[in-house]
Amino acid sequence: MNKDFKFEDLYEAIYKILPNEDLQELMDVCYEITGVPILIVDIMYNVYGIAPLHPVGNENRDYLLEHRTYDDERVQLMYNDGFISSVDTNKAPYIIDWGSSEDFPAIQGIVKINNSVEAYVTMHPGKGNITDDLMKAMSIIQNVCGYFLKSNRFESSNIPHFQKVFISELLSGNIKNEKQLNEWFQDMNCEILPPYILTAVTARNSDEKLALSMIRRYCQSLLPNQLILIHDNVLYILHYKASKKGSSLHEYQSSLTKIVKRFHAQAGISQHFSNLLLIEDYKIQTLDAIKYGQILNPDARLYLYQDYILPAILYPRIEQMPVNNYMPKSLENMNAYDMENATEFLPTLKSYIFNLKNTKETASELHIHRNTLLYRINKIEELFGITLDSAEDFLYIMMIFYMQDLKKNL
Repeated sequence: MNKDFKFEDLYEAIYKILPNEDLQELMDVCYEITGVPILIVDIMYNVYGIAPLHPVGNENRDYLLEHRTYDDERVQLMYNDGFISSVDTNKAPYIIDWGSSEDFPAIQGIVKINNSVEAYVTMHPGKGNITDDLMKAMSIIQNVCGYFLKSNRFESSNIPHFQKVFISELLSGNIKNEKQLNEWFQDMNCEILPPYILTAVTARNSDEKLALSMIRRYCQSLLPNQLILIHDNVLYILHYKASKKGSSLHEYQSSLTKIVKRFHAQAGISQHFSNLLLIEDYKIQTLDAIKYGQILNPDARLYLYQDYILPAILYPRIEQMPVNNYMPKSLENMNAYDMENATEFLPTLKSYIFNLKNTKETASELHIHRNTLLYRINKIEELFGITLDSAEDFLYIMMIFYMQDLKKNL
């Protein structure tokens, strides 16, 4: 139940607990003074502090009291309802009275550290009980929460700061030699050892920045030995001491797929590499994996560069190069002949090549007798002058068919 309170009492109660920098204690004294249920959570809705420690009839708030976090479905609901994106469009504190909070309006405070949203503070006064005094109280409380979080979690060590600047400099191409690299290792008091894997995450929706921030918070706990940074609207994750095989990498990919799917994002993962000074090459791999993975497999969310090497090589040429500059006349003539005579020489040749001239597998794929296949191959050679005896000729025709398939997806 809300109650009248004096700001002097609120200031005095907060002043007494300041040395402890305890968020639960802060929630307790704020509830004691204002009489309004209050809580603070991180951006993934994990509870830092909540008061009172008993249900008050607000389903969302009481769920947090019992479980200390929201399950994935509830986080998604908050995201879809616009509560999470509202932090970029409203000046805190502000009132939430829409979506699943329509029946239980709340006062929302935001905690930012280094201009990045790190936590939400929420008051639940009940419908019709939101006052100017409570809005002012929330301004005070969210500022104190920011002080506690910044003191306890973000300035306790220079190491995270050094690591953040290091990965930023690395991705920007400002670390160019071994000497610079070793100087950074000394400053960070740690060495970032190979093998490495680089992951890039991009978001598709209008809440790109916030979605990437939330994905970053999720990813921080997925694997040890990682540096994470949002750079040029892309979330980069550099794993070091990364195993080239084993269940940990598979579990990471599985967890990452679920996370990016939840926030309508997509991720590209590079090949393993051992030289940090070449990270720009692997940065390109991650972005190419996303770019060409979306073209060829738009329903997926995670793309391994290893699966898209050929498209990454050929798509730029397909987009830039006129068809006449790479398409052999023999294939154009064969296509025209098939259309005029109702033959199937072109698909036969394509199947024969992609089955590496294996007549049994080609005949099975085309549902024809082997003798029929051999007859068609002989006619193809006779009518169109195509020979597949040299590796270069074979590769050329195979590449043309592959490029045609890629072009269909543009």
